[in-house]
Amino acid sequence: EALVLEHNLIKQLKPRYNVMLKDAKSYPYIWITEERFPKLRLYRGDRNKPGAFFGPFPHVRAVHETIKQLQIAFGLRDCDDTTFQHRTRPCLKHQIGRCAAPCVGLISESAYREQVEAAKRFLRGEDETLLARWEAEMHQAAERLAFERAAILRDRIRALRTILETADDRALPPDADAFAVVRTETGAFVAIGMRRQARDLGSYVVRAQQSADASDAEVLEALFVDRYQREPLPAEIFIDGPDALAARLKRVVRLLGGGKRVRVHNPKRGEPFEWLARIRRSAEAMLAARRGKDLRPAFADLAEMLGLDAPPQTIAALDNAHMGGKWMVAGLAWLAADGPVKDLYRHFRLNKTRFAAGDDYAGMREVCARLAAEIESGRLPSPDLLLIDGGRGQLEAAMEAFARAGVAVRLVAAAKGKTRKAGEETLYLGWRHEALRPGARPGMLVLARVRDEAHRFAGRYLH
Repeated sequence: EALVLEHNLIKQLKPRYNVMLKDAKSYPYIWITEERFPKLRLYRGDRNKPGAFFGPFPHVRAVHETIKQLQIAFGLRDCDDTTFQHRTRPCLKHQIGRCAAPCVGLISESAYREQVEAAKRFLRGEDETLLARWEAEMHQAAERLAFERAAILRDRIRALRTILETADDRALPPDADAFAVVRTETGAFVAIGMRRQARDLGSYVVRAQQSADASDAEVLEALFVDRYQREPLPAEIFIDGPDALAARLKRVVRLLGGGKRVRVHNPKRGEPFEWLARIRRSAEAMLAARRGKDLRPAFADLAEMLGLDAPPQTIAALDNAHMGGKWMVAGLAWLAADGPVKDLYRHFRLNKTRFAAGDDYAGMREVCARLAAEIESGRLPSPDLLLIDGGRGQLEAAMEAFARAGVAVRLVAAAKGKTRKAGEETLYLGWRHEALRPGARPGMLVLARVRDEAHRFAGRYLH
């Protein structure tokens, strides 16, 4: 009680030498409402409303991506009640396969309720039984020549596997938080990893203010009190630190737990140890990328993200720019672990007589053919990774141009998300068919940095 009281006074008085954590946000949850036709929503705040809550999630984007896949799999609505009650025909989300359209009676109340209960079971971690049942139904539908039903089940299975493939690790505890203090010349930070319902929800970093003279124990004590007064304690907490630090934090957890048994420990080996190490590496790489200095940790994270044998030494990025379809030019920017390599920057003015105005694919083929010629002649080195701005179509155009020139280059295309924020891109790789959505991790920030630099450099030619 004294510890909690002290923390509340610190928040009010803000003394110079106490630790203040910028972690006062309310964590996002997935909320399935309790009503005749329940909604699937992102929710922040006190969980005192009717319905089922699943989480917490460290990032809003993780909730949005999970909700998207759940809508594909279960067809649950997310519209407000007024819209729901006044619709006379299905909305666009039904047309793209993300809502069963209960608003206009395209699914019965009992069938919709079954889908709601299936979604809840999945979010509670009961996924294997559900997937096995759907796979059996899909094969049965195919045998009956009910191919439309089989295709619906196939898409549902893919949607759930998308969630599981990016967030599942059965070797780790199902309900756990992990903490590592990372110090830089600008202060102390805490890297936090979260697992709920046997799924890895990702990690993020919070900054400890007024912490220059604070020990790791003081930083984590302040964070624990602030965090676990607002959020429920997990079953296990992993600490990256010595035995004495773990023992000190056990006392804080006992005060906050209200009798709940929580295991607090600092693993020395095994999967929990590796999980902590990944969280620390990711935080260090992200902080290094933000400072714009040594990018080697971020390059290492990029290699892990893309499945490369070793981190790239150089990354090049191509971006095409134009004015109303005219004066088309491509910018080529380069990035190494110690920063931009401006001696290798190039502009390529594209010949608009060779293709129709606004034909991005033809423009990509031309600029890649010219870059291949520069590499083959020795005027430019071959990058370890070449990033192009666009989706699968632009990637295939680039691959075609380099194949014709007989130049081998490892290609990655980055398609921006709806909000066009770094970390929300979809990646298409030249050496594998499946797309990647890694989220906001250090490797993605590096790709965003070199892509934006190529865009800036290309635009400069036109102004």
